[in-house]
Amino acid sequence: MLAKDSGVPYESTERSDIFQLRLSNHKLTRLTHDGHSKRPLVSRKGIVYVRFNNNPYPRYETWEMGRDGSRQRVVARCCESKSDTYANSAYGFTTVGLSTDGMRLLACMPSEFACTPIAIDLPGGRQHVFSNLGNIGTAQEVSWALDLTRDGRTALIFIRPANDGPGPWLLYAVPFTGGKPTLLARNALDGRWRH
Repeated sequence: MLAKDSGVPYESTERSDIFQLRLSNHKLTRLTHDGHSKRPLVSRKGIVYVRFNNNPYPRYETWEMGRDGSRQRVVARCCESKSDTYANSAYGFTTVGLSTDGMRLLACMPSEFACTPIAIDLPGGRQHVFSNLGNIGTAQEVSWALDLTRDGRTALIFIRPANDGPGPWLLYAVPFTGGKPTLLARNALDGRWRH
């Protein structure tokens, strides 16, 4: 699965659709035709992706569809207020990780300085934030969603100082359903689960 982009991301010229690439003959099959779809994640159940608009500011929703591009529907949206256009306000959701069975999605809300992790249960679209992340640092820290285990049980979350200020860069494993974060590394710059 891949998204083909054109234009400038996060601008009114941004255009993107999702394609299925067959490796045996390099044939591309177009699955979306709206010019506003990207960041596909594939599970046994189907495809979860980001659908966006730029009227007049970027808004990103999480959608899902069958593996053949059928049954497209929205599963999660945020940031409906027109006042959410200032620095450090969220633009919507972007996809990060999807469990193999397609039942758990790790998403994040990108903003100017962070990508706040959000857990989304599928197919219903119930959302919850990782509330225990607020208890591990100071108000001057921001969080980033990095990855999700294949079984969907544990998210990999990065905590770092806001605005590149002083302080530790911390890598945590956090249960998808909530619970106590486990510190994995200090002064980490990035991380992924091995799949």
